Amino acid sequence: MTSNKSTMNNKNNGKKNVLLDSDDEQDTKKIDEGWKQNVKKYTILSNLQIEKLESEFIKKRLKPTRNNIKKVSQSLKIPL
Repeated sequence: MTSNKSTMNNKNNGKKNVLLDSDDEQDTKKIDEGWKQNVKKYTILSNLQIEKLESEFIKKRLKPTRNNIKKVSQSLKIPL
């Protein structure tokens, strides 16, 4: 009976992981879309600065709001 339970747990874990993966992809798409909309306002930034900001947002999984852009740019010492 323990082998059946472990098999069932493994199946459930696999399903949970699949759901989490799809949620992560959806979150990343939302971040990408919002990022592109909000970052267009800051045309002064170079490509390198934009890449640094974008990677920081993806790493921290932040929503691309004006306040978050300002906070992250301050932490990276990028002038806006």
